[in-house]
Amino acid sequence: VVAATGSSSLLPGDCFAFQGNASIVLRITALTSEGEVESVEGVEIEQPPRWEVPNPATAPRHFSAFNAAFPAGSEADGSAMEHLGDFEYRLAAPAVQAFNLTRPLPLPATMRLDFGGSGWGAPYTCVYRVRPLRSGMAGSGGSSGFGGAAVA
Repeated sequence: VVAATGSSSLLPGDCFAFQGNASIVLRITALTSEGEVESVEGVEIEQPPRWEVPNPATAPRHFSAFNAAFPAGSEADGSAMEHLGDFEYRLAAPAVQAFNLTRPLPLPATMRLDFGGSGWGAPYTCVYRVRPLRSGMAGSGGSSGFGGAAVA
């Protein structure tokens, strides 16, 4: 999964493929050019256009976002994670789709995305590009202009 900005093209099959349920963890540390801490207000998923992949049904469908930063002294078992929304990547929509979180996450942030498997009926799911969206970018469908994310 590419979890950063960039304009390189997506190649069919060059993805994070999984069967069943899977999670992606993003550690986001970017700063503004002025050095001020920003916040993440959404997430963007980019897949190749449906006509460029052999099986469009491998696209993700349902996923949830969580604040995966654990308070000091808590156990990292997932019970302390804050739910930031449930979303659906729509197959009959643009290849790049943006999703608003229920509240902004101040940076640095750790966000977990949980994908439900076989959402469109294929035996596996293929996620190509995930981008955190900074303030004012969620829902725009455009480029995030936001780097500094790493997949854990």
